[in-house]
Amino acid sequence: MKLGRVVGALAVTVAFVGVGIAPASAYTCNSGMMCLWKDRSYSGTIIGRSGTVGSLGGTALDNAASSAATNGKSCRKTWWAGGYTNPTWDAYGFALWSEQLTGSNYRDPNLSNGAGFYEDAPRGYNQNMEDYISSWQFIDC
Repeated sequence: MKLGRVVGALAVTVAFVGVGIAPASAYTCNSGMMCLWKDRSYSGTIIGRSGTVGSLGGTALDNAASSAATNGKSCRKTWWAGGYTNPTWDAYGFALWSEQLTGSNYRDPNLSNGAGFYEDAPRGYNQNMEDYISSWQFIDC
């Protein structure tokens, strides 16, 4: 009986040793890019863009993203907005900082519960931006 308990405990221990925990940064947003994912927690379809400003019109993630990250090389922030061609500070949107330039506030796994960071943004905090982003702009360059 005692041998059975030891073998059972050993089997449970071995089973849990093989289980790994995914790292908190289990996503990829390359240097100089802004990235959006279709699903929350950086899963599903991903789209990455570089440049200064752009529209998501005609892409799979136009008004369809649920998580975001930014990793600008020379600009400290990325501003995402609901406006197609004019992603300005007065547009309904949010900002994330560059991972490599600031090391904080650079990603958001759930855009529905108050996306990003809003330093001086005119429309306040805690905006639901899930399935609403249609343009982006690197700012604070």
